Formats: sequence, C-alpha cells, structure tokens
Amino acid sequence: SSGFVTANSNLTINPSGCLTFVLTTDGDSNKGSGWEANVDCSNNTTYSIGGQIQNLCSGTMIAGINVVMTGQVSTTVQTDANGVYLFDNVPVGSTVKIRPSFDEKLLNGVSTFDLVLISKHILGITLFDSPSKYIAAAVNKSGIITAFDMVQLRNLILNKTTHFPNNTSWRFIDATYNLPTNPLGSNFPEEVDINNLTAATLVD
Repeated sequence: SSGFVTANSNLTINPSGCLTFVLTTDGDSNKGSGWEANVDCSNNTTYSIGGQIQNLCSGTMIAGINVVMTGQVSTTVQTDANGVYLFDNVPVGSTVKIRPSFDEKLLNGVSTFDLVLISKHILGITLFDSPSKYIAAAVNKSGIITAFDMVQLRNLILNKTTHFPNNTSWRFIDATYNLPTNPLGSNFPEEVDINNLTAATLVD
C-alpha cells in the first residue's frame, strides 16, 4: 500500500515551535498504528480504498480533508472526525488516482517570525535543515525560495490576500518517497496511482 506525507504550505518554520507536518501510516506495525477498511470479501466485484490522515506533531487525526479520486471512478470524500476516509464499492480492475486536497486555514502556525527565518535562509545566514521547511517557505511554488515568497506570505499575514495565486495552503506528498533535505528541485509525487485494483487498499 501507499501513503501520504502532508505538509502545511505555511508551516511555522521556527524550530522551537510545533511544525504542522502530517504523516499517515499504512497499517504496517513497524510504521505506527494504521487503519484498515472493513471489506466484505464475499463480494469480489468491488473493493474499498481508504485511509487515515494524522498530524505527526500533535498525533491528532485531521478532519475535513478532501480526498479526490479520479480515473475510471471519479468522486470526492472527506476525512471524518477520526481522520478516516473511505471510498466504497470501487470496481475490481479500476485504475484511479488518489489525491488529498486542502486549501484552508492559511494562517495555521504562521507568524511574522517566519519572514525572519525565510530572510535568513535567503541571505545564507541560517539555511533550512528539513524538507518541510523548504516546502513551507516556497509559497509561490517557483522551485526556489526568494523575496517573492516573503512578499506573498507578508500579504497573507497583513490580510491583503486570502489565498496564494500558485499554491495551496497544504501539500500532500507520497510517504514512500524519500524527500531530500531540499526537495524543491525534485518532482515529488503528490498523489498515488492505483492500477488494476485487485484488493482492498490503504492509501493513508
């Protein structure tokens, strides 16, 4: 099975703070507690695809995340109060893509101190040391971190804008992908492909 790592595009970059960085598990006991869909195996013409989204920092499950399925079956569900989502009755043999989506709570964990930290990174004073910080600071998704990212973030903090023109407030990355420290130059996957569905599948 596959999984997602989910990062708020506007993470608090302050290392003394709590990064809003989401990691979900795939049911493997070696990776943490997962969630398994209840599947009626007597019906072998359809299967369920489901999972759970959890906040790595707080351990809480995240409700209200849109999870979009496209391909031979197209539909959207939301995670419930326990962070669980479930696509029922997906026909056997289906080829689909699963992509979480969330573009709300843009100021979650954001402060003016983030601008200071981005400035220090740009000037080479204190470089970011984790993929989540690079992704968080790359507000305009240009592939590099520049003063233009600071401008867009400042406009958000000052309530001059309510959205990012070229980005969403949260990014979702396939958890099986090995992110480098600076992932901005890599085409990291933000959806999971399921080809020829033959079993109940966890995509967390």
